[in-house]
This record gives sequence, structure tokens and C-alpha cells, in this order.
Amino acid sequence: MKNVAHFIAKLFRFKRYLKVVDYLFEDHGKTLKILVKPYKNGCRCPNCQRRCRIVTTVMGAPREWRDIPIHGITVLLVFHPREIYCPTHGRQQEEIPWAALFARVTYRLEYAVTRLAQDMM
Repeated sequence: MKNVAHFIAKLFRFKRYLKVVDYLFEDHGKTLKILVKPYKNGCRCPNCQRRCRIVTTVMGAPREWRDIPIHGITVLLVFHPREIYCPTHGRQQEEIPWAALFARVTYRLEYAVTRLAQDMM
């Protein structure tokens, strides 16, 4: 498990403050869900990029972000965002390093779709 999690972290270029906790295949191998958890010192304010104190984990179902498919397998990143307290900006949701604040897809997928749209012109 550890070698596969390390491979997935390298493949997606997760920074030193994110780690792969688990992964699972769903829909008869058509969907790969990667459960991601940040290290304790990884919480940053989305405005000033400052490390902040964790207040609580956002309750409810974890959020999912769609990433670039690999060999026809849909890839979903699963993460429980946390609420932080920034001395400058107050209580906020922590920065998600692979996507915009309310996005449902990763920056990598956004870039790939934009690139393909430009090539079609």
C-alpha cells in the first residue's frame, strides 16, 4: 500500500504537505478515488498563504474533484476541507492546492480542457 500511495503522490505531484491516505476502485474499475489528507502543518489561508491554526474539519460528505483520466479511468480526489483561523482574515476554509475554492475539477483538468479547446480553433 505504501509504495502505491507514494507512486500516486509522485504521479499527481502532491507537495510535501499532502499525502495519499488510501485509494479505491469503484464501478468495476472505471473510477479511481484517491483519499488525500494534508499533513498537520499544511493548512494555509487562501488570501495570504500564511500557515494558520485549524479550527475544525468541515462536516458532512467529503468533497470530490475530478482530475485528468488515466487510461480511461476516471480519477477523483477526495478530501475533507478544514476550517482555519487566520489572524488577518479571520475564519475561512483552507486553501485547496489542486483546485479553486468552489471548483469541482482540478487545475490540471482545467488546463487540459483549455489546451484542447485552443487546438480546435
